[in-house]
Amino acid sequence: MNQDYYKLFACCVPVRGYLRSAVCDLQRKDYWLIPNDLCDILLKDKDESVNNLIEKHKGIDVKGYFEYLFENEICFPCDQEDLELFPELDKQWHIPFEFETCIVDFAADLIKELPKIVDEISDFAIPNVQLRFYSEISQKELKQVINAFFNSKIKFIELIVPNIFCEEFIDDLVLETSKIRLIVLTSSQNRGRRDVEQATVYHTEQVVDTHNHCGIIQEEQFVCEMRTFCESTKFNSCLNCKVSIDVDGNIRNCPSMKESFGNIRNTTIDEALSHPDFKKYWSISKDTIEVCKDCEYRHMCTDCRAYLKQPGNIYSQPAKCFYNPYIAKWKGDDGYIPVEEYGLYNEEGKFVLDKLKVDSLNLELWGA
Repeated sequence: MNQDYYKLFACCVPVRGYLRSAVCDLQRKDYWLIPNDLCDILLKDKDESVNNLIEKHKGIDVKGYFEYLFENEICFPCDQEDLELFPELDKQWHIPFEFETCIVDFAADLIKELPKIVDEISDFAIPNVQLRFYSEISQKELKQVINAFFNSKIKFIELIVPNIFCEEFIDDLVLETSKIRLIVLTSSQNRGRRDVEQATVYHTEQVVDTHNHCGIIQEEQFVCEMRTFCESTKFNSCLNCKVSIDVDGNIRNCPSMKESFGNIRNTTIDEALSHPDFKKYWSISKDTIEVCKDCEYRHMCTDCRAYLKQPGNIYSQPAKCFYNPYIAKWKGDDGYIPVEEYGLYNEEGKFVLDKLKVDSLNLELWGA
């Protein structure tokens, strides 16, 4: 028996970035940042023994790398003859629905259309609905909206609503409606989180009074898990299988998108879906988006096609992303410089990086 070989756990998937890489542990919902030379070994030399790798890459601390991988249970020692017994992860992604999520931005006038909205969502058996309220709403009105979905085919409800309700009312709302899984209370004095039965209640200081507040890329919003990862490799991590109704009743892929495909007052979701451009963005994965395709976090974050750094280029980096993958720095970090200072978009919409400039800065920042 020779266990000099190694095997990555199937749920641990390397994602190579420009300056560094990540190993996404999709089972434990965590990730590890690793050097690119280790990522290259994991991707290209997966069938070689550790001893051979040590000889092959003498300028790299291969032994130390694998001690780290074994210690963190990212890979395991394996007999050579057993390597083929452990298949790689099947990254196919399928759902039994046309739509997975529906966002409804409520205003006073739209509440009148509530029965039609519920019927439309139920006709498609959309399992998840996110209800967003940008202005104050009474307890009676909020309960009216929630109750309308109570006997529908919808499985899970998320609420985004101003923090104007007492804790007792929120708790009662959750206890009375088992479909509520998430409540985000905006404009709160303090940030916080608590669990109430099946739901999680978040308090955020952020003011959310229009749809313009979406599309912000933040590290704390990363989701490292099987389902999100597999979808992200083939589809858009924001717009895929999504339909929305904005405050005016317009049917869109997302409330922030410019394209409207009719109004819920006189157009069915089925009619909107039949428009040839409705699914225009669904297949724009992170691997095809400029700058994002060079980022080690690309399969953990939620994309945005509504707000772009180069408007009109559907493959542009999100405008509200302030991470620079070429120097591995977030805005606010020492040494952070925006991506735009180290490259430009050419006439074909491709981001052309000034590699000499970036490499010089990385030598200054990281010594490498």
